[in-house]
Amino acid sequence: MLPGKLCIGILEEDNPLKAYFRLKPLLVENDGRYEPYDGAEVYPEDGCIRIVPDKNESSHFKARMRRMGRYCVLDLREHAGENDKIRPNKNYRGDDTERNAHIVYSDVVREPAENMIFEIAAELQPGEWSGAAPGTPRLLCADSLETWAYTPPAEDGGAGTVALDGETLVEEELQRFEIPGFSGETLRFAIRLPGTMPSVIGAPKLRPERPVPSPQPIAAPQPAIQASASQAEPQAQPAPAADKPWISRELPIAPPVRGRITNLRQSLEAQSGLNPRRSRSLQEIIEEKWRHSRVDQLGHPVPANATGQPVESPLDKALDALRDAWQLPELRKRLLSSISEMDEFSDALTDLVRRERDGALRRDLEELEAERLKSLDEVDKLRREKQELRETFKREIREEEEAAFRDAVERTRAAQEECERQEAAAREARKAASSAEDFLAALNDGRFEDKLKDFAFTSRAVELLTHPKEAPAPQEEISDETPTAAEWIERTRRAFAVEGLEIDAMHAANLLICVALSDSLLLSGPAASDKNVSARALARALGALRPGRCMELCGKMDGAELKRPSELPRVALVRGANNRPRAEIDRGLCGFDQNLLVIATLNDSGSGYPVCAEALERGFFVRMQPAPAHTPWRPAVRINEDFSPVRMDALRAAFLDDSAELPAGLERRLQKLRDALAQDGVRLSRWTLNLMWRYCAAVIKLNKISAGEALDLAFAQKALPCILAEAPMECLIKLRGLLSGMPHSLALLDAPLPILI
Repeated sequence: MLPGKLCIGILEEDNPLKAYFRLKPLLVENDGRYEPYDGAEVYPEDGCIRIVPDKNESSHFKARMRRMGRYCVLDLREHAGENDKIRPNKNYRGDDTERNAHIVYSDVVREPAENMIFEIAAELQPGEWSGAAPGTPRLLCADSLETWAYTPPAEDGGAGTVALDGETLVEEELQRFEIPGFSGETLRFAIRLPGTMPSVIGAPKLRPERPVPSPQPIAAPQPAIQASASQAEPQAQPAPAADKPWISRELPIAPPVRGRITNLRQSLEAQSGLNPRRSRSLQEIIEEKWRHSRVDQLGHPVPANATGQPVESPLDKALDALRDAWQLPELRKRLLSSISEMDEFSDALTDLVRRERDGALRRDLEELEAERLKSLDEVDKLRREKQELRETFKREIREEEEAAFRDAVERTRAAQEECERQEAAAREARKAASSAEDFLAALNDGRFEDKLKDFAFTSRAVELLTHPKEAPAPQEEISDETPTAAEWIERTRRAFAVEGLEIDAMHAANLLICVALSDSLLLSGPAASDKNVSARALARALGALRPGRCMELCGKMDGAELKRPSELPRVALVRGANNRPRAEIDRGLCGFDQNLLVIATLNDSGSGYPVCAEALERGFFVRMQPAPAHTPWRPAVRINEDFSPVRMDALRAAFLDDSAELPAGLERRLQKLRDALAQDGVRLSRWTLNLMWRYCAAVIKLNKISAGEALDLAFAQKALPCILAEAPMECLIKLRGLLSGMPHSLALLDAPLPILI
């Protein structure tokens, strides 16, 4: 970066009609040597910076830029700020109108010293110069160290000349460079090292001595006018004494102001002090134009107060002289002593220090007041948040009380129904007692044999009606096929295709691993997520969608015929398992046979009841997602394909490996998550941890997702539903922060789950 550096660059007037100049950095000074600048990509498009005139230089900016030549010095050593002197260009468009994305103010763009940069020429001969004019007034021959002076052509035409100037340079004091210029040409030049220069490079705003224009002769010989003209003549300046080392004779001399213009215009272009057009109204400018049109007429007398000297602020002139004197260390003590002897200097300095101190105190007090007001605002904000939190707690308490009241009403209604059932049972008991008394009476009067015949006939009829004789189910041959994990995944995708659904390989692998690890699978999701169709497709993939091995239930847990042990996989599909209050999803089905799988679908809508944590603990909880709304839809074409039954042991052998180990990083992350939950009072059971461990090992073995995503899926489908159902409110509040970086778990927090909290 250029801020804080001393840079050597080249100038180009890329738009002469509008006097637009730009600068291209070439070299940067570093530890007493120059290095090629390699940060051109910071300043697109051409690696250049637009030069804009400083506010004190608008009158002679164009003349100074054109006088500077090809090379310039960009001194930013006292401006290390990012946007101090180099700033973004508001007019940058990236097209031919403006291709420079940054601007730099002209007060830091300065002329190099006369003996600083030398262009290198292949051959030099005394006489006329042929070709384009060089970029420096002094040249250096490629095969020698002698310097040559270039004299530009006269104004009336002709050619420039070149001649030896008698100086021989030292190779150790030079650096030679060959660097591309603006239009692809190669710049060959040599530059003196900063430590060998007789003058300071980049000194702050040294004003060059400018020739004072001579006064014009006065047309009318009037005494007053002659007196004014004599007053306007410049006084002869005495030669500087030899014992004044602060006077530098090496400052570049500005060329004379162009001819054929008025004295006033020459004065305006030559001045380097106050800007004559700054802070003036339009009426003042018009009056000045009118006055110029009258004063500049040929033969018009010169006013008595007119002068040929350029306008310069006394303050600027004094500050420049003070800076020049301060550059000489041996004169600083004398300078300070002289300034301190001035009248009222001590009082003025004391008053200035006091004002600065008072200003600093005032700023400190203002900052303290601002901090106090900010603190009051924060206190007010906390007070409002406290009131809002109190209202929220009141609303939650009212809702909990209303829910408790509704629960009490529901229990009362249930108690009334139970009482009615007991009364009905009592009536039946009284009726049975009356029948028993009737039978006892029949023993005495001879009607017992007739009653017994009627009872036997009725009992046999009821048995025939309630238990019809069923033909024995044909015995199916058990397949010894052992599919691989990839074959199981492809089999599951084809089974879903038969049902008219399309799933990817990772979705199929997730369902198969959940089935292999647990005998209970809960499918949840919003409307149109195809939960029931997915359950049937999974049963088809297992080869269990056959009579006698699959039973579809609607919210009722009647499956006695499935309780017989079998080696083949069997499935109980429970639709809308939470359609009844406090439904026990797999009561009487799970735990009897390891080859019996219960797949239950849950309703997320308002018609579904919450599911307790005990039912969620038994298996995996998978949330299905509907197809995107923008997906093209057309009726699915069902494929008639039958899938042979395969042992459940073959499914477990394809995906599960009890000897598999988790990566060390994943194991530490799981332990860290477990410790964080334990601090909030939530402890994961050994059953849950075992299933999460084995799930991550099986998914990582497939190489379809990363280890972090595997842990996210395992936690979201096994541990998180139970935590949401039974964790305290303090843990639920902190849960979102604990699950940072786990998108599946965070998405489950925002989903409307049928969970009893």
